[in-house]
Amino acid sequence: MPELNIAMTAGYTLENVSRAIKNEVINPIFEFITPRMNSGNWGERYISMIAFASIVEGPQPETLIPIIHDAFPSMMNMINDPVPKVRQTVAFAFYKLSEFMPQMIILEPAFLNQFIDHCLTHLLEHPTICTLLIASLKNLFVQAARNNSAHLLNQYFSNIFGKLIETMYREDINKSNELQNVSDAVNDITDSCDSDGLKQELSEILMAILQALGDSMEQSFPLRLDKT
Repeated sequence: MPELNIAMTAGYTLENVSRAIKNEVINPIFEFITPRMNSGNWGERYISMIAFASIVEGPQPETLIPIIHDAFPSMMNMINDPVPKVRQTVAFAFYKLSEFMPQMIILEPAFLNQFIDHCLTHLLEHPTICTLLIASLKNLFVQAARNNSAHLLNQYFSNIFGKLIETMYREDINKSNELQNVSDAVNDITDSCDSDGLKQELSEILMAILQALGDSMEQSFPLRLDKT
């Protein structure tokens, strides 16, 4: 999660208020967000995304989704912001959307393409951003399985899985103690994917994992296994 500071603390409080007053939070929040999303001041963009992420869970989805639907393309592009702190809050918004409004993304091909493309492009970011985006991808697979729409993610599976495996080998991921989170996401995606429609891909992954397991054995124990 993004580092805790005064702005994030305010965001968490706003999240609680949002759950309490539900739809009544929508108008004031979007009046606050809209002029700040494209501000030349990075701090304004930063707090706009904190506010955005804070209301995803509170209001009724049927009321909030049409509003977020209109703001979605602009919000997606903010993951390319030049300021890392802004990108971190956008990644947090990605995570919240994938958890509480996954079908808005999954069922609209243009949104799904954009969402997954941005997530994969920014996996090389700082571990905090990287793991938020990985959690977002995991949420899509888990929620798609629950809603009988896992097959809609089949075309993305191999690319996503390969990128996540690459991420597990990153030194900074290991040093930041995020490896377990990445590993858990890989397992959840495997458990939630459309296994019937991905038999070939899963078979190929099985062989790659066995190869990697064998390689790790040789690195740890360089002597041949038939020698004592």
